[in-house]
Formats: sequence, structure tokens, C-alpha cells
Amino acid sequence: MTMKKQKASENIITVNNMKKKIIIAVSVLLAVAALVTGWVFWKMSKNPDKNVDIPLVKTEFTSEHGVKFTFSPETKTLTVFGTEIENEYNVDLFGDESGLDYWFENAEKIVFAEGVTKSFYSFKEFEKIKTVELCTTMQYFIICDFPYLENYVVREGCKNFFSDENGVLYSVSYSGNNPEEYIYLNDIPVNSPITEFVIPGYVDELVGSELKKTNYIKKVIIGKDFEGKINGGIISVCDIDSFEVHTENQKYCSDEQGVLYSKDKTIIYGIPSTLEELVMPENSNLAYSNDDETNDKIKKVTISNVPNFFDYNSLGIFSAVEEVVVPENNTGYCSVDGVVFSKDMSMIEYYPRMKPVETYEIPSTVVTVGYRCFSGNKTLRHLIIPDSVTTVCAYAFYNMDALETVKIGKGLKTFEMIDPMHTRFEYENPFDTCDNLKFVSVDKGNPHFCSDAQGALYTKDMRVLLTVPAGMVSKEFTVPDAVKEITYAFTNCAELEDINIGSGLESVFIYLTFDGFHYYGFKNCASLREINVSADNPYFESIDGVLYSEGGKTLVMYPPSKEGDTFVVPDSVTDIEWKAFRLNKYIEKLYVGKNVESFENYYGSFPYFANDDNYNMMFDVYYEGELRRTIESDRKEPYSVYYNSTMPH
Repeated sequence: MTMKKQKASENIITVNNMKKKIIIAVSVLLAVAALVTGWVFWKMSKNPDKNVDIPLVKTEFTSEHGVKFTFSPETKTLTVFGTEIENEYNVDLFGDESGLDYWFENAEKIVFAEGVTKSFYSFKEFEKIKTVELCTTMQYFIICDFPYLENYVVREGCKNFFSDENGVLYSVSYSGNNPEEYIYLNDIPVNSPITEFVIPGYVDELVGSELKKTNYIKKVIIGKDFEGKINGGIISVCDIDSFEVHTENQKYCSDEQGVLYSKDKTIIYGIPSTLEELVMPENSNLAYSNDDETNDKIKKVTISNVPNFFDYNSLGIFSAVEEVVVPENNTGYCSVDGVVFSKDMSMIEYYPRMKPVETYEIPSTVVTVGYRCFSGNKTLRHLIIPDSVTTVCAYAFYNMDALETVKIGKGLKTFEMIDPMHTRFEYENPFDTCDNLKFVSVDKGNPHFCSDAQGALYTKDMRVLLTVPAGMVSKEFTVPDAVKEITYAFTNCAELEDINIGSGLESVFIYLTFDGFHYYGFKNCASLREINVSADNPYFESIDGVLYSEGGKTLVMYPPSKEGDTFVVPDSVTDIEWKAFRLNKYIEKLYVGKNVESFENYYGSFPYFANDDNYNMMFDVYYEGELRRTIESDRKEPYSVYYNSTMPH
């Protein structure tokens, strides 16, 4: 028994030893597997692009314009082959081609192959581009603003472009037979990590807008050798904290606040984003800037002694200004409570955009309200124009977002025309961009203008309706029988639902087209459901809320909020006014019939009254007449036109 126990004990020990060996072996294998897995993941983290599964995607495409593209999923590079690549008239180079979404979403680099000479505002689909490489043959180049662009690379040998160590793009031009180079700072990549930018001395022209759109530049340094021009407006709407100019520079200088001036300090080119108060040196003025550029930091401005300072709304760039101070020695202007007047107080020149006042009465010394005087003001709700004022200049009340009431005295004679060179009529709507205006009242003793119980503004004889308050409380407006003419009166009456036209109306101004601008009498009346006309009116009529000329010959206006997915143009209609169907939210099918002879449209075709940028609405047009060539030749919108269609009964 003892021997058996001993052998059994030995067997147990052997089994246990084997178990231990197996456990050790498995543990070693697991450890090795873990190490291998960890190493693989480590390698993937170091080289993610080479290890991520790349789906099968197109690698080549040729557009209908003959431009060839290749794409490498591994390097995320789009290569462009061709000669002239341009996005003229917003043409999509890639059309409706399927299978390119992966390109659009993943491409990080664009390379222009040799032979490309021009690229003009193309590749808007590629939002993640970080690098753009130009070939030696590139002669003309303007590209979309890529939000992640970090640098440009220009191949050596390109005559017309080059890039520097920061990836900034420069262009070179030659005037006539002069072989001397003229160098422009063409583009600073918006996402370039540069925090301090030194303008090279060899640059002949700097466009200020290039500095405005960068994400990281905080300081701009101008050395003693830079003598180039600074164009493109004042550099004050970016996040640049300071401008620093070498003391020996012969053309520019800066001060302790980091403001950039011409050498004699007569022109201010750059204002640091950190400033809240600007004190302008004697005889200095602001460099020209575009209306859409604003500085939202400056709250107080002390102007200098400059003749005609306010002729072009020089302070319009300051959207946050609350106060303007004019020193007593200024020979042309003075200020009262932060508002600027001519020296003799006969003209109010400038009212600060953010002056913290809700009600303002113009002083009784004032005869003229100046050009753009109250333009862009965001605080003023109630304005009182005294009897002394005889003239209001153009754009005086432009974009006064908070304005609710205006009280006009008995002396006002004239609202100056915005553009008298192109206006067909005698009066315009002076408050057409005051979207919250609720009521206009005119002193009964005024011999030139009057108002009614609805708060609307008219000429004294009520022949012309000038203003229907865009923010009026009532959703219904009645045009009095005395009114003969409507121009821009209903502009931006977005909440108005019903218009009742009296017996005397003779003309409704529909459109005026010049230099690409369009104006029309019912602009942005998006809630309008119906227009009703007095049965005694000999010039207009309404049928089911739609406005027509007398006898139903011209369809003048189809209300934007009139319900119904189908509309059949009556057989009496031979003409359809320009933008007659603008903004309509419901129409899906329009049956024109065969009696319509023309469309009163600057371009002579459907798109410009069938579609609107704000709503992007569209509908199909069914037409039996002979205008096929006109419609097709000008059509640019994505809707259908059907010919020889049968009208429903």
C-alpha cells in the first residue's frame, strides 16, 4: 500500500508539473500575442493613413469640359490635367458624376500638372484641402478660400508665381515691354500657423484683405525696405493685435498703440483688434474700406481736422461705436453728446451705430440730415425730425434695424433719391430697409408729405404711396382710392398677408434692372396671401387674390403665400410680369397655355421669376406656345419646362 501511495503521489506531482508547464506556455503565448497586438496598434497610430482600410474609389475622371482628374486615396492627392480650368457662371466641373464623394471628403492636396495655365475659382467641393501645388506653366490663378489651407508650393521655374518658406503665395506680373517684375502678395493660407508676419521688402503691392482672413497672424511687421502699396481697404476687421514699422521706413509708420499709418500720418491703414478707443492724428483720415467690412471693437473715436471727413461715411466701418468726439479746434465739424454735426449745426453728419439711446430728437438748428447719417444704427427706436429739417439725404436711414417710429415735422421737402441716374420715377421709399418700422407720422402742416392712420407715408396729395411700415402690427393694408402710384412702398413687409387696392391706382412699379441690381414693388412680402382690387379700378383687377392688369391681359403678381400646388394661367393673359411668382411656397405646377406671348423679364425667360435665393423654390412649367428657344437658351435653374402639354379643364 505504501508503494502504491508513493507512485500515486509521484503521478500527481507529474500531472501538476505538466499543468504548470502548460499554464506557463499559454501565458507566454498570450504575452507574445499582446506584445504583437500592441506593436501593431502602435505602428498604426504612427502611420494611420497607411493602415486604415481604404474603400474602392474612382481614381480617374474626365469632365465634360475636357479636364482630367486623378486621385490617390493613399496620399489624398487630387491631380489636375488640362489647360484652362475655370468655374465661370458657377459651372460645376464635376457635374452629377457619382462616386466622387470620397474625393470631396478626403482630398488634402491639389496638384496642378504641367500644362495648366489657368485656374479660376474652381474646386469649391474640396473643403479639407491643406496644400496647393502650382505647376511651372501656371499664368493665372484664383482659387476658393479653403478653410484648412496651410501652404502653397510652387515648382521652381514658374515665371508668374512663387511661394516662401511659410507657404505664402506671391504673383509676378510684367507691364508692357518692361522686364522688371511687379510682385503682389497674392494669398496667405487661412490656416497657416504664422503668428508674426514680416512683409517682404520686395513686395510691390499688398492687398489688405489677405491679412484679414488668416486665423493665426497676430502681429504684422514692416521692415525699412517695404515701399509697396497697401490696397483693399483698412486692415481693421481681423484679429491682428499690432502693426510694427521700422523707424527708417520711408513710406509707413506705426505708433505705441500699434496703429499703422502712412509716413505723414494722414492715412490710417491698420487698427489693432485690441483697441476700443481711436484717437486720430491731426489731418488724418481712414483708408478706403468696403461697406461689408466692420470693426466691432472701437467704441469711441476722436476725429481729426479733415475737410469733408463725412462725405463718404468714413466712420461706417465702426459697428460698435457709441461716441464720436470732435475737438473744438476742428474747423469743419462739432459734436454734441457723441453725435457729429457741421460746425454751424445746420447738418447732422453722423449718429453712432451703438449709441445707447432709444429716442432721439434732431436739434432744431438742423436743416439737412446727411448722407448715411443714421445708417446701420442698432439701438434707436424712435426718431423725431423737427420742423427745421428740409432735406434728408440718400441712405440716411439705411438698415436701421431697431427703428419703430418716425415723426416728421412740417418743414421736410425732399427725400433725396438713392440713384437718380437710373430711377424712372420721382419718389422712393426712404425706409425700405427699416424692417421693424411700425409707424410714420407727418405733421399736418407739412405741404409736401402726409401720413394716415395706418402709419404709411405719402406725398401730400396722396398720389404716391412711399412707405408701408415693414413692421406694422396689422397684417392687412388698404391702399386709399387717392393713390395713383406705388413704387417700393411694400418692400420687406414680411408679415403682411392681405393688400386691398383702391379705385385710383394706375401703376405698380414691378422692376428696374441695371448693373445686375433688381428692384420691385413687392420685394420680400413673403406672407402675402391675396391682393384684392376695387371693382371701380379701371387699371387693375384681381381674380381669386391674384393681381392682373385691366382685362386680365397681364399677370402682375401672384401672392407668395397663396396656397395651391397647381395654377392655371387664365386664357386672357398674354403677358406675365417679371418675378410674378417670386417666393411662392406652394406651386408645383404652372400651366401657361398658348396665349402668353411674352414674359416681362429682363432676360426673357422663366428662371428669374420662378426661383428665389431665400427659399430656393421651383416648379414645373407646362407651356403650349412658341417661346421654347427663349426659355431654353437662358435657363439656369433646376426645374423642367414641358412643351405641347395639354391644359387641364
